[in-house]
Amino acid sequence: MSDYEALQIFNRQRVNIDMIHFLSELTTSIIKKVKVREGICSSKIPALTKFISTLVNNSRVGTSILMSTTIYLNRLKKILPDNIIGMETTRHRLFLGCLIIAAKTLNDNSPMNKHWSKHSNYLLSNDEINTVERELLVYLKWNVIFTTKELILCLKERFLVPIRLQMYKDIQTISLMNSSVCYSKPKTHMKTDIYHHQQYKKSHSNSMDSISSIVSKDSVDSCSSNASSVFSSNDKQNILTSHSQSQIYITKSPSKGPILRHIL
Repeated sequence: MSDYEALQIFNRQRVNIDMIHFLSELTTSIIKKVKVREGICSSKIPALTKFISTLVNNSRVGTSILMSTTIYLNRLKKILPDNIIGMETTRHRLFLGCLIIAAKTLNDNSPMNKHWSKHSNYLLSNDEINTVERELLVYLKWNVIFTTKELILCLKERFLVPIRLQMYKDIQTISLMNSSVCYSKPKTHMKTDIYHHQQYKKSHSNSMDSISSIVSKDSVDSCSSNASSVFSSNDKQNILTSHSQSQIYITKSPSKGPILRHIL
């Protein structure tokens, strides 16, 4: 199985918690430090994992669009400095901005920014989302197009390799099952053939015994009765004596009726 086939299988899967955790970890690796400002109640800000889950549930976004955000997150990871310090909602803004760009790039009928504000449970206002989108597009230099190869590289280690290994195991299991079935069938046929052959041999032997007993008795009686009507007592004695030493054939003469012909 190729990586492209594994990607197709992956895109048909439903969004699960493993995907959400992966996106949360990737976003956190970009903004490693967060500074809490005074007067901000951090308890009202949901954890990044919960925030992504809320977006997925409210927007009904599919796997292909959701996981395409990894393209832009990885690009931003190379652009932004490692020592960047964000505020409480910086990670949330970063992920939501990448999700909006992915949705608008891959789907012509994507939600508007005011809808994304609603999907985020109004953690970010419409104006804030507009600002985040413009800033990310500037960082990306408006390069939002990506290739399948680039997406495979982003998802290969975490998702595509396990799919390929599982498919390989399934193929091996099916091959073993088919081979075991193929090897078991000849044994069954062999036993059946031996049984039928034995039954045929037994019935054939019985029929031959019965036929030989009938033929031997009837043929001798018939030969004796026919011989008595044609030959004298001395001739009959000679014929019966030579019967055990020769093969007897009965032929029919056109003028004289049945005649015994024997070959010494």
